[in-house]
Amino acid sequence: MDFLLLRRFAFWTLTACIVLAVSVALVTYVAFGYRLLIVGSNSMSPVLHKGDAVISVPADGVVHVGDLVTFRRSTNDSYITHRVIATSNEDTIVTQGDGLADADIPITRSMVSGRVVAVLPNLGDIIAFGAQPLAIAALTSLSVITVLAYEIMHFKNHYRRSVYTFRQ
Repeated sequence: MDFLLLRRFAFWTLTACIVLAVSVALVTYVAFGYRLLIVGSNSMSPVLHKGDAVISVPADGVVHVGDLVTFRRSTNDSYITHRVIATSNEDTIVTQGDGLADADIPITRSMVSGRVVAVLPNLGDIIAFGAQPLAIAALTSLSVITVLAYEIMHFKNHYRRSVYTFRQ
């Protein structure tokens, strides 16, 4: 098998594997209710910092003291991720940011949308940058230029071999 053909096959196989892996991850993410949230303040410092990302899974009402939970006070509010410091009765939860001196206003279990299962340091900053129109345009352009350059090189090498074979 020609080395150039093998290299081209490897390139497209790797590309297909990456696309497949990302697709499976997204389907799993959506199917099981996982949420990727970006931390917007340092209220949970030193555990979470502004710009970190957290993965939150549905809590289904099961929350224990010490858990990091994500909640919203109303549908118009943004998500808040704080630690559960107390449960006063079956329905009321008290939370507090690790970097804050005072506890939050108590919330109900129904307000809790998820429990944090993973922290991804600084990923939120990268996602926020990647969501900007200029970054999307730059990454798309770079991808197109890379594929075009690869195809032009392949065509050029193929053309050289064809002319060399024809002249002999």
